[in-house]
Amino acid sequence: MILFGLSNEFVIRVIISVIFIIFIYFFVKYLDKLINKVFSRIDPSLRLEVKSVFSYAIYVLGALIAISIISPQTSILDVIILLLGLAIVISFADVLRNWGIQFLLRGTKSFKIGDWIEVDGIFGRVISIEDNGIFLETARRERIFISNIRLINSIIINRTTPIGYMYRVRIYIPQTVKPLEALERVKEIVSKIKGELSSEPTVLLGLEKNMTVVDLTMEFLNLYKLEVFSEKVLEEVLREFPEAVIKRI
Repeated sequence: MILFGLSNEFVIRVIISVIFIIFIYFFVKYLDKLINKVFSRIDPSLRLEVKSVFSYAIYVLGALIAISIISPQTSILDVIILLLGLAIVISFADVLRNWGIQFLLRGTKSFKIGDWIEVDGIFGRVISIEDNGIFLETARRERIFISNIRLINSIIINRTTPIGYMYRVRIYIPQTVKPLEALERVKEIVSKIKGELSSEPTVLLGLEKNMTVVDLTMEFLNLYKLEVFSEKVLEEVLREFPEAVIKRI
């Protein structure tokens, strides 16, 4: 009779576990539709990854709960679940962190494949967005990999515009030269490459302590000419103002 009672109890536990697993299955299906609706504006491939992670976590949690319903030895199961949870956290800590960074970067849409961006002084075109980082190709056809962790800790400058590629510098000129004279001279130097630009260059004047500050923005239609002609402009500026300091912005 005792064995029969235990058998009945076990069958009831199994039935409850099966019902719970079926509930989990339909809950995941509902969650799938909810994620599609909430994250409708996010890249489809990223949305798929989000659904996969949530589905995997819920199925694992559901399986553990189902086992706990079936198993009468809860104390042993609690220890197993705790050890399994710790193992998952330790094993996937870097993966989860990298995935979170990837989700943040794609969610902000700060760049896409084909954009020319600058990261820590590295300037290149985004040719591939991977799970753990991106690949850039420079104007010299060099391929550079930048990890997600480095991306999230760096300032990303997207220099792609609707009609070209932006190049900005700040020129500090000693005030031994009159500010307006310095401004006009920089404009004259830039005008020599006007044919290579896709829009009118912006040259703004400012003052800082004993320095004249000229902000120069040039938009190039052909990116592969950007490096050559921007360097030509800066070389001529330094010839005109030997004590000038130029900073890329």
